[in-house]
Amino acid sequence: MEAFERAIVASNLDPKIQHPSKDVPTRWNATYLMIQSSVPLILAFKQLQMDDNKFKVCTSALEWKELVVMEQFLEPFYKGKPSIFF
Repeated sequence: MEAFERAIVASNLDPKIQHPSKDVPTRWNATYLMIQSSVPLILAFKQLQMDDNKFKVCTSALEWKELVVMEQFLEPFYKGKPSIFF
């Protein structure tokens, strides 16, 4: 957690920014909340990968793009206003 805090500061992000939430399998909206809280911290995750050799797996640029698309897809469901019906 301390290394992530340093990565946030080194990335010139607001040190008071919300940390990513965890995905909870029993909560349907937890995946959306996890993605939503992680996307603004892309630079901090990249910084952490460069600074901390214990941080082995970092999301690739393509995976970040996919997460942004997934966030946009899930947002209407989270807000209760899906524009598409199955």
